[in-house]
Amino acid sequence: MTRGLATIFPGRIPAPIAVDPDRPWMLVDDFGPVVGWNTEVETRVAVLSTFARMQLETSSRQDELLELGALDRRPAWLASRIRSLLRSPEALGLEDDEVERVSALEPRFVELCERLAAGAVPDALVHGDLHPSNVAGDGSGYVFFDWTDACLTHPFLDLLIVLFEEDAGRRRSLRDAYLGVWAEVAPEDELLELWALAEPLASLNQAVSYRSIVDNIEPESAPELEPMIAVWLRRALAATEAT
Repeated sequence: MTRGLATIFPGRIPAPIAVDPDRPWMLVDDFGPVVGWNTEVETRVAVLSTFARMQLETSSRQDELLELGALDRRPAWLASRIRSLLRSPEALGLEDDEVERVSALEPRFVELCERLAAGAVPDALVHGDLHPSNVAGDGSGYVFFDWTDACLTHPFLDLLIVLFEEDAGRRRSLRDAYLGVWAEVAPEDELLELWALAEPLASLNQAVSYRSIVDNIEPESAPELEPMIAVWLRRALAATEAT
């Protein structure tokens, strides 16, 4: 996947020097200092704008992404995985009252998936774990790496850089910079509406992803990652109940 994406975005995605598909291992060149979580908001704005332009380009290359190996995780898939996850309450890691509240919202979550899919913004490349520590470079250019969760789905589900910003003003700046790239696809009011639909779904997408990771890694590693399922479900719950 990384090799294929590097041919589409040379200089933006590290081209592997060598790949051993049987292990699987990959060797890449040094792509410079990592941006990191403590970077200023202006850098995060630039990162989001750059990535949004990449996503926009891939929205017309969906079949190519799937051929490269991107997982097909479009909103209908997410809806099915949400149903499966919420119907296994013992695996959620939540308190009893939280299980009741999040389970009661299952129809709402499915509806959000359907409305997001019906919007004007097309499916595109999604990193799946897009945060500043998976980005390297500076104002002259950014490199995006760690494509373990690369998939085809609604682009607004890649919101981690925005979701982790606690300051409301900076959060709006990040959101607006990202949505500004999509202005050629839909008017601002529709983009904001789709963003509101996507916010709880972005958290649910992370919960589903962590459930899959925990189910497929060595048992001794699972306890470190399993609590993240509850963290993301609580975020989805808070975002939905606030509306």
